[in-house]
Amino acid sequence: SPNTSGNDFDTLKAAGNRLPQGLWSDGTTMWVADHVSKIYAYSMSTKVNTFVAAGLNGYPQGIWSDGTTMWVADHDRGFGNGKIYAYSISAKARESAKDFNTLSAAGNTWPRGIWSDGTTMWVTQWGADGKIYAYSMSTKERDSVKDFNTLKAAGNRYPRGIWSDGTTMWVVGNGKIYAYSMSTKERDSAKDFNTLKAAGNRYPQGIWSDGTTMWVSDPGGGAGSPKIYAYSMSTKARTP
Repeated sequence: SPNTSGNDFDTLKAAGNRLPQGLWSDGTTMWVADHVSKIYAYSMSTKVNTFVAAGLNGYPQGIWSDGTTMWVADHDRGFGNGKIYAYSISAKARESAKDFNTLSAAGNTWPRGIWSDGTTMWVTQWGADGKIYAYSMSTKERDSVKDFNTLKAAGNRYPRGIWSDGTTMWVVGNGKIYAYSMSTKERDSAKDFNTLKAAGNRYPQGIWSDGTTMWVSDPGGGAGSPKIYAYSMSTKARTP
């Protein structure tokens, strides 16, 4: 039965949210990007779906918000048209003036996860030589000195969702969550999450944390079992 009292979100399939990708929350609501042009919203306390925002950009992946605007990454099936769209959270309407249109020119053609500290927007590039690109939130232009170029060397290929507490950047890739120092961009393997596969969380995509719990979306590999798993930030163990 759906878990409406624990930390996992087992209610996605019933809501029609079968291909969950990026996650973001304000602590009250969890928004979940679905690969088929929708962002679903769930109550953090009950895990019940509260609304569906439809008619979004074609292939929504990572999402991040400042509480007013929701930015949504779109890889356009990797056809070289990677972009980040902006939407008003209150109106669910487009805010095109806040879009990021500079990704493809930078080579960031297949964006997946996004996260920002309010000054910089970091965007993963999905691929064997994956990296994390950095952009100015104010100008939307590249800020390459803040890029993460250390993913491939760490074995973190095909990066997906990202989340940070401002000190560490966690990056999904190869069925686990890798950790990197925000200041040096180097690996901090002591903070990795290596418990996903054992928990049945085999296809991790988007991540979001409140500092205590890390939530990880999983579409179930097309098996029709979409879910959001919960893990302790301190122990890295499951907290269903």
